[in-house]
Amino acid sequence: MAARRYTNTDLFTVDTTGAGIGNATIAGNVTDIHGAGLASATVSALQSGVVRGQAATDGNGHYQLNLLPAGIYLLRAEKPNYLTGLRYGVNLSPNQTKNEHFALAGKPSTPSVTAVDRQQEALTLIPISTQLKVFSNGEFVFVRGGAKVAESRRFKIPVAGARKSVCLRDGQGVTWSFIR
Repeated sequence: MAARRYTNTDLFTVDTTGAGIGNATIAGNVTDIHGAGLASATVSALQSGVVRGQAATDGNGHYQLNLLPAGIYLLRAEKPNYLTGLRYGVNLSPNQTKNEHFALAGKPSTPSVTAVDRQQEALTLIPISTQLKVFSNGEFVFVRGGAKVAESRRFKIPVAGARKSVCLRDGQGVTWSFIR
């Protein structure tokens, strides 16, 4: 079999991040919040969003990430039905072994929703000193205590198609409903 000849148009990518500097190791345990080791959790070491190392925990929750280039990492520990554990700014020096432990909390259960029958509440009208002034062109303003309203404070009521009623709420929590 003849050897393949490469031309100057063939491209190769070689990751030399750890070359000549010395590699580092991160090791530790992943447990639940009570301290029991979590088997088959995944621990990832990311550098600038790139996964540089990934390992699954053993039956006791132990993991080890080897041959990591020196630098600053984000560590992530994940396991189904548990909240993800994160460590930001883990700084590794060449030839260093660093211990990082994670205690993962279980994901909360989905809340249940129960329908409840209840009596309809009676509407109570509360007298206030706010008035709604509607202009013939469909603009409106809220008037308090008879104060004059500047033209710039007018609002336009958008009523599209066959829609004939509009509900508005002013800044004081008062709801206005009217029909065109």
